[in-house]
Amino acid sequence: MGEHVIEDLMPFVIRSAVQADANAVFGLLAQFVVSYPAERAAFDRTFPELILSDSANLLVATDNDKVVGYALALRMMTLYANGDLWNLQELIVAPECGTRRGGEISGWGTVGAVLAVRCYI
Repeated sequence: MGEHVIEDLMPFVIRSAVQADANAVFGLLAQFVVSYPAERAAFDRTFPELILSDSANLLVATDNDKVVGYALALRMMTLYANGDLWNLQELIVAPECGTRRGGEISGWGTVGAVLAVRCYI
C-alpha cells in the first residue's frame, strides 16, 4: 500500500499513519504525555488496530520523512449530531514545529492546525 498524502505544506506532509511510523509516534507520545505514562507494550497492541480501524483516523505530519507530529480522532455515533461525530483525542507536534513568535517556538502552529482539521475530513 502506497503513501496516501493528504496535505503537502512544504516541507511538511500530512498523511495517514502506517506501521513504520510506530517508533516515531511512540517517541512523541512518551515525550509529551503527562497524565498517564506511555507504556510501550500497550502502544504496540493499540497502534496497529488504530491504523486499520474504520472508526479511527490516525494522521502523521512529516518533515523530510521524519514524523514530527500526529493526530488521532475517533468516530462515535450520537443522537444529537444525527449520526457519526469525530472527536479529536490526541494532537502532538514536536516543539521545533510549533508557531514562531519573537524567536520563540510555542503551540502547535500550522502543522497542528492542519492535523486537527484533516482528522475530520
